[in-house]
Amino acid sequence: MGLAVVARRELSDFPYSLAAVGSVAVAGCGDGAVHVIELPSARRLYSLRTGGAAVRAMHADPNRLVCACDDGGVRAYTFGAAERRGDVEP
Repeated sequence: MGLAVVARRELSDFPYSLAAVGSVAVAGCGDGAVHVIELPSARRLYSLRTGGAAVRAMHADPNRLVCACDDGGVRAYTFGAAERRGDVEP
């Protein structure tokens, strides 16, 4: 029994934190970007900018995403809310 790669996606910088919820993976990168990636297609649904500090830790559940960044801040998001505000990059 082995593991098979089912998705691969290049990111904007090295990933420092990962979370999975439902059919998406969420990657927090060293450049402060958070990428939401659909599985198993590896299609990037959207990206958020947290302010430029590396995203070192995160928690995701079906309703929210919480990120801890190197600038000492914590950012909390509600899935779908950023799209309504226009804070996301396609």
